[in-house]
Amino acid sequence: MIKENRIGKYMLYAIGEILLVIIGILIALNINNRNLAQQNETKFEALFKEVSKDLIAEIAETNRVLRNNIKKDSLLNLVINNKVTKEDYEKSDDFSNVSFIFSTMDFSNNGYINLSNQIDKIPKKYKKVVNKLNELYLNHKKELIYHDTRIAKIIEDIDEKWASSKTWYSGYPEIQSKKEKIEYFLNDAYYKNDARRIKYEVHEIVRVIEQYKYKAVKCYMDIAKLISPELALPKLITSYSIDISEEILKQYVGSYHREGIPVVNFSLNEGEFYWSVEGLDNNIIWNPKSDTTFVSLYYPYSMVIDKNVDSDVTGFTLKIKGVDELLPYTKLK
Repeated sequence: MIKENRIGKYMLYAIGEILLVIIGILIALNINNRNLAQQNETKFEALFKEVSKDLIAEIAETNRVLRNNIKKDSLLNLVINNKVTKEDYEKSDDFSNVSFIFSTMDFSNNGYINLSNQIDKIPKKYKKVVNKLNELYLNHKKELIYHDTRIAKIIEDIDEKWASSKTWYSGYPEIQSKKEKIEYFLNDAYYKNDARRIKYEVHEIVRVIEQYKYKAVKCYMDIAKLISPELALPKLITSYSIDISEEILKQYVGSYHREGIPVVNFSLNEGEFYWSVEGLDNNIIWNPKSDTTFVSLYYPYSMVIDKNVDSDVTGFTLKIKGVDELLPYTKLK
């Protein structure tokens, strides 16, 4: 009996020792896993900081390219509508160069490339912003490069045409060549056709860059909320857009009408605020400037959300650039 008790005690002791070892191993594994998770988190914070730095550079770059293309569009408009005089061509090379000099985006996406190399290890909390970055760099960048390639081809065709048919192309003798060139720009109908082709592509490039800029700003905001929510956003971001909560935007979702005008429907998708007009295939993105003020991404529109004394949304007021009249819409119940 005493012997059996001793064996039982030894068994309990051995089991206890084994349990202590197992618990020790589990604690060590838990600490190790937490350390690995922290190291992984630190690594991805660094990667996303690199992506954010690249996004800031690209947003600044979109501003440069937009300025140049908007200026180019204005110059082409003057050329096409015969608003440029001989004196204009003599005073400024801008009009002569408008058909063969154009601005392209200088992309800064090393951070995204480095992040993509770690795609299988990205923590779950970053998945949504990674999807947005993929959309930016795989879709919108591709579309922008497509239009850059198109306008480059048009300009190349024009250059080859001039080289093979215009004696002034070589620029020699300089005075006579400049005179002949100006006469060509002023009077050649085919040159106006070329200018129209370029103007169309410039419009498309401006549209795509506006979209690229908007998406880049939203990606930057989303990353900032994840890795440095306590820090203020840079002025480059806040001067373009602000971050509005979905709770506020949901108040504006619904249908709005104005007498004699098709109903406008506002919707919300992945934090982006859209409108569509019934009967038309168009979705306009609205970029927030404040909690109640928005500007259209592609069109010369701005709007202010209207509220009553109880802060209930009653409608919105639309403003079209260059038009004095304000256009009020009423929210349908």
